Amino acid sequence: MWTLSFLVFLSITLGIGAWLLFMWSVKKGQYEDAEDMKYRMLEDDDIQRKKGAIKHDRGLTCIQYGKCRI
Repeated sequence: MWTLSFLVFLSITLGIGAWLLFMWSVKKGQYEDAEDMKYRMLEDDDIQRKKGAIKHDRGLTCIQYGKCRI
């Protein structure tokens, strides 16, 4: 009987831990912008070059303000 109570306690503890981890990820914003990545490939690279971007040979585009993205 102690095995059953231990397994119930373990499952409740793991469930609460998973719920707390999920709530932490929601508060950190992990699920806010899930749709943007599939539309990023459709952006025109010529617009970035007109704004003064520098194209590197590794495929990175660094804008003048120091922000780089792949």
